[in-house]
Amino acid sequence: MKFADNSLIRIREKSELTVTGTLHERSFSKAVEMGAGAIGFRIPKQNPNEEFRFTSPTSVASIRGTAGMFAAADSSDTLTVLEGTIHFVNRFSSSSVEVESGETGISGRDGLIGTSPSSPAQRREAEEALMTGEQQKTLEMELRSGSGKVKKLRIEYRE
Repeated sequence: MKFADNSLIRIREKSELTVTGTLHERSFSKAVEMGAGAIGFRIPKQNPNEEFRFTSPTSVASIRGTAGMFAAADSSDTLTVLEGTIHFVNRFSSSSVEVESGETGISGRDGLIGTSPSSPAQRREAEEALMTGEQQKTLEMELRSGSGKVKKLRIEYRE
C-alpha cells in the first residue's frame, strides 16, 4: 500500500489491520492498527505536524523517516528497524524505548519493553517484508462508509 507522501507498507500474509488517516488543515497523519500479523514499511520523513503510527493492543510505534518491520502477536510485538530510529511505547506500562537502526524492540503484554541488536534472521525477515517478487496475488477487502454501506475492493498485485 503506497500513500501520497510515498510512505509504503507491505502487508504480510494472515495480517489483520485497519488503516486510518486524519486531515487537519494541510497536515495528514496516518495510523495502522494491527490486530495480528506483520507489515514491512518504508516511511519517508514526515512533516513537523504529521505523524505515522503503528498501534496494537500492546504497543505504539511512532514512525518518522525509517524502514523495517512491525509484527503483532498474542504475547508481544516485535519491531525491527533497518533505517532510522523509532519511538516504541508499551501500552500496559507506558514504558518506552528508542529502537535504532540494526536493533529489534520487543514489547510484551507483561508491560516489559526492551531492545537488542537484531539477529541476522530478524534483519533478513525485515528485509524480506519489504521486497516484492513476480507472483500475482489478489487482496480483497470490505470497506464500510460512515453510514454503514459496504463495498468490496479487489486489488490484484505482484509480490
